[in-house]
Amino acid sequence: MKDLSDTPSPLKQDPRKNFLLDTLKLGSGTALAQAIAIIAVPFLSRLYLPETIGVATLFAAIVIIFSSISGFRYELSILLPENESDGFLLFALHALFTLVMGLAVGFVVWLLKAQIALLFREPKLEFYMWFVGPSIIIFGFMNGLNYWNTRRKRFKLIATTKLLNSSFMVGVQLASGFLGFATSGALVAGNVMGKFVEDFVQAWKALYDKSKEKLKIDFSAIFGLLKRYKKFPIYYTGSTLINTLSWYVPSFMLAAFFSTQVVGYYAFAERVIRMPMNTVGRAISQVFFQRGAIAHREGSLDALYRDTVQLLSLLGLVPMVILTITGREIFTIILGAKWGEAGIFAQILALYAFVWFVTSPITTLLSVIERQEVSLYFNIVNLTTRVLSLIIGGLLKQPQLGLYLFAISGIIIYGWLLLWLGKVVGVPVIRTLGDMLKPTFLAVIGVTSILVFMKIISLSDMLIVAASIFLLIVYYAFSAKKYRHFFKSSGN
Repeated sequence: MKDLSDTPSPLKQDPRKNFLLDTLKLGSGTALAQAIAIIAVPFLSRLYLPETIGVATLFAAIVIIFSSISGFRYELSILLPENESDGFLLFALHALFTLVMGLAVGFVVWLLKAQIALLFREPKLEFYMWFVGPSIIIFGFMNGLNYWNTRRKRFKLIATTKLLNSSFMVGVQLASGFLGFATSGALVAGNVMGKFVEDFVQAWKALYDKSKEKLKIDFSAIFGLLKRYKKFPIYYTGSTLINTLSWYVPSFMLAAFFSTQVVGYYAFAERVIRMPMNTVGRAISQVFFQRGAIAHREGSLDALYRDTVQLLSLLGLVPMVILTITGREIFTIILGAKWGEAGIFAQILALYAFVWFVTSPITTLLSVIERQEVSLYFNIVNLTTRVLSLIIGGLLKQPQLGLYLFAISGIIIYGWLLLWLGKVVGVPVIRTLGDMLKPTFLAVIGVTSILVFMKIISLSDMLIVAASIFLLIVYYAFSAKKYRHFFKSSGN
């Protein structure tokens, strides 16, 4: 058997060729996974109370914050080496760091469980703290496995495991609710079990690679790679920690200033917005990073940047405009009357979510061009503005005001980063703005006019929601032509 270190990497190919195809492979299964989760939302909203969801959200926030840095961000380097043996060694390094991090943080959190529950004014949290460590390991392993299997171009496998994850998670949560166990523990269990299944299937394939292709763990080589890619832990660990904190600081601060009920409203608003956007964005991000590493060497990053901005804008702008206008009505009709406040939160956050959706996959360019320090500085500013926004809202006892300031600051900061990255790869600001707005301009004007008129004449919530769904379907039907055009151009 030929040693894999002598085998040309599958990354050696045209970075633009089949970009959309790989994205669709990765996104198809994840889209189905999110479809399952989205379909379950109206049932979960009627089975579980907002405060119950709030407690589970706080637990998940703690786990995700630590699991996001459990491998000290070495998973980002897995795609970069030209030979496969180095990629596998970086994957092994990430797994080792994740195991150590999970055990250490889990022990500390267990010791401080009473203080943590007191800090967030939620006694129920204390019971769940013993499971933080194992959950960090389960969630952390998945970060490395995703990048290894992306390197191996196993987009269908990744998509399938996302589908399994969602199915197990939703199945446990719905079954528990219908059987009368609608507790925070049921939500936590479903989330962790789904992720464990995803880990198991992808890890089996990684072990298969190790066995079939005789990949060996060489600690001297690992040490060399640890030093070669030292910028990732130096710059990205702190940056990722700050970035993840910035996403979950609303949950912590809303719990401290208000209640877990308000946290539940916010969590559901964010979930409805970010589930589909995060899934599609992450799929595009993984493929973009893979193609970007080659495009950087070949001098074609500007074309890849523009293709990606156009695709993300076509996918994201119109739905977020609709949600901005009719969020309260959508949540009230689909989730139930008690979730109207969550719908207002979604309206506040929607346009900010769009700017984040377009920018987030593009930020992998910072790794490709080795400007990781920019990510750190950006995330420090981002976290600071978010904390200040929520403090103002908390001190004034107005959660909506805090979220408005949160959203406005996010639009400004993420918008600046997107435009700056465009300039770095040779795309002028005006061209980036054109790529974002021109393809959907008429659709935005039309959708906005119709829905605003319907609200002005006070039509029923049911009619407004029906019109919103119809307009979205029509928009995507017409946009299918644009996607075909993008596919043809990306294959050239």
